[in-house]
Amino acid sequence: MSADCCNSFGGRITITLGNEKLIARGEISLDIVDSEVTAASNQDKSTYYTSANMPVGGDASFTETCSGSWADRMRSCVVNITIDEEDHGRQHLYTGTRLVGRPKYNTSTGEISGVTWAGGTYKRVSS
Repeated sequence: MSADCCNSFGGRITITLGNEKLIARGEISLDIVDSEVTAASNQDKSTYYTSANMPVGGDASFTETCSGSWADRMRSCVVNITIDEEDHGRQHLYTGTRLVGRPKYNTSTGEISGVTWAGGTYKRVSS
């Protein structure tokens, strides 16, 4: 990624599931760390912190395509997902992840929602 793109976002983004290119809609959110830290207060108002392991993953809405089956995609135990930020030279690799959720199909717009992915490993690559 060139230095002049490090603060640029949006643009063309593609998602590849295994060897299949999916068409994303709207915003894509990525869980990029495998832990979560929370804070709470003791009775004397001092603060304590806890951390928990969490799966990496993400979520997006998709456009229904003429190929592939959401039932088959959801049955795949292990998949690799690549998110390419084409205009900014960033790539997000989810290796050994799995689709989770319950896909919902909007017949008016062709949108597939309710699908996320979780688990495996995450790596960000910049060109």
